[in-house]
Amino acid sequence: MKTIEHVTGYLDSLSLSVKTLRLVALVVGVGMSAVGYYFRGSEHPILSENADTIWLVGLSMLLLANLVLVFVDKQSVELLKSLHAKETEVEATEQTVSELSHDNTTLTAWLALTKLLSELTDQAMAADTVDRETTIRLYKAAVEFIAEYKGRLFGFNDDYANIAIYEFDQSRGELVCVACYRTRPSDAEVEHRSWKPGEGHVGKAYELQTELVCSDARVPDVSAWISAPPEKFREEDTNRYVSLAAIPIALEAERPLGVVIMTSSEPYRFVNFQQVDDDPLMQRAKYSVAALQDIAAQIAQLMFILRSKRNNQEGETDDK
Repeated sequence: MKTIEHVTGYLDSLSLSVKTLRLVALVVGVGMSAVGYYFRGSEHPILSENADTIWLVGLSMLLLANLVLVFVDKQSVELLKSLHAKETEVEATEQTVSELSHDNTTLTAWLALTKLLSELTDQAMAADTVDRETTIRLYKAAVEFIAEYKGRLFGFNDDYANIAIYEFDQSRGELVCVACYRTRPSDAEVEHRSWKPGEGHVGKAYELQTELVCSDARVPDVSAWISAPPEKFREEDTNRYVSLAAIPIALEAERPLGVVIMTSSEPYRFVNFQQVDDDPLMQRAKYSVAALQDIAAQIAQLMFILRSKRNNQEGETDDK
């Protein structure tokens, strides 16, 4: 657009001179064309031989004068600017439509996942008894539902994904993994690490009772703060858990019941709200954190129901 404005200004400065030259070219061109045409019928050999040349030169000057008009005419330049502006508007509209389409896909996935998780809560409420098998089944279903929407809702592509629910075990004083999904299924079957409050990103989110969001855990200052203690650190942690969000599982202001954690091997899948700019990927990463907060709230309801039913069953057993 700046180039067009520069050319327009330059042509405007030459407008008077160019129009004068054009007028002269028109007059001379018309005159030469008329003279050439007239000399075609002349009996003088020199005049008749050069008549066609004179006529062609005159015609060429007329064409050149009108061609110059195309480039210096203000209406033509304004039309060019208008077309460029319209092209910019079309590109902006296409970008907006693309973003709205993406937002609609994200919202649809969010609502679908919310419905699935609420169905798990309904199952827990309807259960007559809640044993360990039922508890694990419902938690596993929850992480599998989240994993099903990791692409549409969280933007995961070929990432190595880790989704886990940790429940605080009062007797052990640790956060214990009760359900886990990993991109490589065999990795989810290994023995999981447990975390004391304050240990790693899971323990810190629990201890601080607030979400812990990291866009790139490889940054030295960040890594030193959230990495696992030496005795629990594994070499693959650095490449697997690059961006992450750990959200406390809690009902209102009560002490958290546990933590839901989601990680990616790619940076900037999750970002703090302070980091967000107009970049669509950053906006998506912001929505990812909000979605996981909503998921944690639903899992808190599920966990509370399961705990309450287990405690009631244990109390009834003790009474007998």
